[in-house]
Amino acid sequence: MLKPSADYIEKELLKGLSAGDKKAFAGIYHQYWELLLGMAYNRLKNLQAAEDIVHDVFAGIWINRHKQEIQSLRNYLASAVKDRILKEIRKTALARNYQKELSGIYVSEPDTDA
Repeated sequence: MLKPSADYIEKELLKGLSAGDKKAFAGIYHQYWELLLGMAYNRLKNLQAAEDIVHDVFAGIWINRHKQEIQSLRNYLASAVKDRILKEIRKTALARNYQKELSGIYVSEPDTDA
């Protein structure tokens, strides 16, 4: 008996996803979560942030399952994770810059001699 091709399986998962099939969504999640988590963690070196990104991406494909026209699941998910990684890097850099600015501001002690 022939085994279905990866392309066929992906197309069936996408059809199921757009139809609201929770088993199809679970199949997608289990097929890709480890790869996506590795991508995010390798760049961020922060497991919690990496997990949050991957979960947000999966939540997004479930929420928008009726609106999306995904051609390649692997490419779509990888692009979505990369976009979220870049947003996280920008957010972290902004927070660091703000912290540096604040550390340069000195608040004078109230004059207690008066």
